[in-house]
Amino acid sequence: MKKWWILGVVLLICTTISFIYFGTSLLEQTGESSLLPSGPGKLTAQEQKDDQIQDGHKKVIMIIMDSMSAPLVNSAVEKGTMPALKFLMDHGHFYPELVSPFPTMSVTIESTLLTGKMPDKHHIPGLSWYSPDEGRLINYGTTFLFWMKNGFRQGIGDTLFNLNNQHLNPAIPTIFEELAKRGKTSGSVNLIVYRGPAQHRLQLPAWSHKLFGLPDTIETKGPHALAFGRFNRPVTIQGSLPDGLTQRLGLNDEYSARVVSHVIEQGEQPDFLLAFFPDFDNIAHRHGPHYRKGLEKTDRFLQEILNSYDSWEQALEKNIFIVLGDHGQDQLVEDKEQAGINLETIYADYNFHRLGEQTMGSDIAFGVNGRMSYVYAIETKDSLAHLASQALEDERVAFAAWLEGEWGVAQAPGSKQTLRFKPIGPLTDIYGGRWTIHGDEQILGLKLDQNKWQIAFTDFPDILNHLYTALKASASSTVVLTAKPGYSFKAEGISVHAGGGEHGGAHKHDVLAAMVVAGTDKRPEHSRIVDLKAFVLSLFELDDKNGRG
Repeated sequence: MKKWWILGVVLLICTTISFIYFGTSLLEQTGESSLLPSGPGKLTAQEQKDDQIQDGHKKVIMIIMDSMSAPLVNSAVEKGTMPALKFLMDHGHFYPELVSPFPTMSVTIESTLLTGKMPDKHHIPGLSWYSPDEGRLINYGTTFLFWMKNGFRQGIGDTLFNLNNQHLNPAIPTIFEELAKRGKTSGSVNLIVYRGPAQHRLQLPAWSHKLFGLPDTIETKGPHALAFGRFNRPVTIQGSLPDGLTQRLGLNDEYSARVVSHVIEQGEQPDFLLAFFPDFDNIAHRHGPHYRKGLEKTDRFLQEILNSYDSWEQALEKNIFIVLGDHGQDQLVEDKEQAGINLETIYADYNFHRLGEQTMGSDIAFGVNGRMSYVYAIETKDSLAHLASQALEDERVAFAAWLEGEWGVAQAPGSKQTLRFKPIGPLTDIYGGRWTIHGDEQILGLKLDQNKWQIAFTDFPDILNHLYTALKASASSTVVLTAKPGYSFKAEGISVHAGGGEHGGAHKHDVLAAMVVAGTDKRPEHSRIVDLKAFVLSLFELDDKNGRG
């Protein structure tokens, strides 16, 4: 009994670590300091506010409310239970169909937000993916069990160091790096993707070295200001913070709100501040995406940030607020066996890669990302079309896609028809993408206007761009699988939230989030997360008429 109790304690500690890396990065500035460097040139809180009024420049606060979607927002606003978000909506613009990149997993979404590029360019194709160069699966924290089987030390290394310093394409500047070139400061609170111009040191717990042989510190680069739970607790914050072991060491909405409010009140607010509120995603996984009360709790912390000013109106006088969801969620069926599409059963005739083993000698490997999965052809002699056909025997699969030369190919269950597509061509979608397509457009829910040479999307927003860039992001032969609503993929080390919510897929339930922009009349070019980097940078360009924005 004592041995199991000790094991339970160890698992609790390790699980807490895995939560840290799944939700964001473990960040600590070198030395003990306030969130932004202090010095004789630093403005007091009141001087900072006065300076903003005098020069007409607004700062930008962007807040990601994980899994925030329009149906939930509309329901809560109608009932009067999200007053802060309603205030911003009443004084700004509401975007009910903000399109996330694909796969709809936070690490890919944050990479797209910060770089303004899709996975084929920023090189982060999912939470779980296969690297042919290293001959292994890379995973940034799907589950604790996955990490323990696949290599806990490697998983931490990928998340804490490799993600930002090696995997994220160094040739593409992040928004933090772009702003630094313009002489602007930036900050990040509780995000997993954070690469920027400033050097930082990650401080790991002493016992992690004893348990897993991890280093005491890891050098990394981020924006000027980085905050992450108790591992980077701003020393100027007075009193206790919600950063205990049972509070995920600060990886929660309350902590994020306290830090943002603190930097505002102390005059430490950078020009651009990006904060992550993770709580609702976990709630939706358990209770389903329509659990309104879960999102309503997040609004209380938004209120706390607005209350950092003398009035909410004053907050908008001094800032541009961008509040967005990073993706939606789909409601899974209640039956656990039915909810999970078992890839190991579908590909039982293949020698598929098992966690903790070398991929060399395996026919295939799985990169499961919730409601989508990569199937990597490693040493199998079978064609990608044949690999796809194995999965398409399961009616819970929406479609499979793969590359043949420069053509993307998609096929759905129960049909021998395919849709072939490639960029550059006579057809234009609503985002300005140009395509050539041949075959059955109904596979991807496309509507064609032959007279105007236009493509419209229905159940799968921006699907041609999503599939093509996901396939191009892989350096190996790959099949992309997506699930129909109600279902998710599973394999070794992967859990299924039966009866709850899940994302990762290409369906509008996964892809569509909501966004509110207040404090500016400027608009993003398109209502897509991939367009938000350019939009934020445009907010720092002076407007002759109104100052910024």
